[in-house]
Amino acid sequence: MIAGPTGRRLRRLGHLAPLFLGLAAGGTAGFGAEAAAPVPLVFQLDLGVKNAQFAGLLWADHHGWYREAGLEVRIVAATSDLNVARRVAEGPATIGSIESGLFISGRAAGLPLVAIGTMFQASPLCLISFTDLGIKTPADLVGKRVAIHGDGHEALATVLERAGIRSHQLTISEAQYGNGPLLRREVDAKQGYLIDEFVALQTAGHPVSALSLRDFGHQAYSQVYFVSESLLRSQRASLVRFLEVSNRGWRAALADVPAAARLVVNRYAPGLDLAYQEASLRSLAPLITAESPRVGTMQLATWRANLESYQRSHADKPVDAMERWLDFTLAEEANRIAESAGGSATNAAIVPVYGKMNEKRTLMNDEELAAAVAQLPGWKIEAGKLRKTFVRKNFPAAVAFIQSLVPVCEEMDHHPEIFTVYNKVNLALVSFDAGNRVTATDIELARRIETLSTP
Repeated sequence: MIAGPTGRRLRRLGHLAPLFLGLAAGGTAGFGAEAAAPVPLVFQLDLGVKNAQFAGLLWADHHGWYREAGLEVRIVAATSDLNVARRVAEGPATIGSIESGLFISGRAAGLPLVAIGTMFQASPLCLISFTDLGIKTPADLVGKRVAIHGDGHEALATVLERAGIRSHQLTISEAQYGNGPLLRREVDAKQGYLIDEFVALQTAGHPVSALSLRDFGHQAYSQVYFVSESLLRSQRASLVRFLEVSNRGWRAALADVPAAARLVVNRYAPGLDLAYQEASLRSLAPLITAESPRVGTMQLATWRANLESYQRSHADKPVDAMERWLDFTLAEEANRIAESAGGSATNAAIVPVYGKMNEKRTLMNDEELAAAVAQLPGWKIEAGKLRKTFVRKNFPAAVAFIQSLVPVCEEMDHHPEIFTVYNKVNLALVSFDAGNRVTATDIELARRIETLSTP
């Protein structure tokens, strides 16, 4: 998954597959029954370091919440040669997490795996480049040298197809796990993660931008929770408890990001940079509830889109019916347990990451949104965000314009995505805390930006 200067991201060798309904047996997963001893479970990471990407689980582990729920969870980092999917399929009492595309690949390989939830409801996959190259859309990749990891070719192919671009129009190479080739300008863009490599480069002061593949058609999950069919049959109630506690850990970690980052560095990964981990944790917060405020849940439509993408690239590797390897019921039950206990299964506890909620952060129907955007000169909805490019006379003027945005953004507690190329300032507005949708708050901020001084 993710790494940084100290924790290199390991190649996701685990071939995995999504899983839908049934196979579930056993009763409900309430915490009422007393167990003679905690149920032992292994949580196998797909990364060689316990970093901010797993902050919710680490928070729950550190505070003893798993044991309170009758579980003895051992969180295990990956080794460079580990096949995570096979480890989960063959290891006793093992839960894994992996990219949804790799999970599908594992199921296609015949491994008896079932997906039961997801940490991130959207993929952080992106292409990182230096801002001076102006790579903001798939069309900007034409003629460029692009380095991709083994787990990113399907995503790139989907994005290029959606944009009507043929792969031969760019030079695609196999990416190394490190940012050296990008920093040395040996490639123009390199696969990375918005919550990891991109954050690391920004923290180090490099002028980089990121093209989020999710914004241009790539639908997938990241850090899917999955187990073997046999473990699901024998320990369903324990797995529901695991999901409920893990979800609770995520809500707590995101409610106090600085404390969660310190916990990661001080307790689990002393070699990592604290500022980097805190920035990573803040950047991944929107992914936790990107599709639904119900933490950990999945949607069939996303799995279908991911499976279709996989099948286009792997026609020779058939995958069996989705109802055999997807089970949505555990994550839903985990959320009901949280609600019945008087807690919240939604992202309400995550609000402090974004600051106070704005009463205008409300959704509009398609007609209302279209009418509002029509009143904003030069603004348009593109890839699910409200966007406009402002042109100033030179670079200092562009920087001054960005600085002029600060007071109004702070006053509204709403902040745009900003990418600059010399005298151009590209703004993108979306409300993370409303499911990554354009809301009335985005419209209002765009209106106020328009009132600022002209070039």
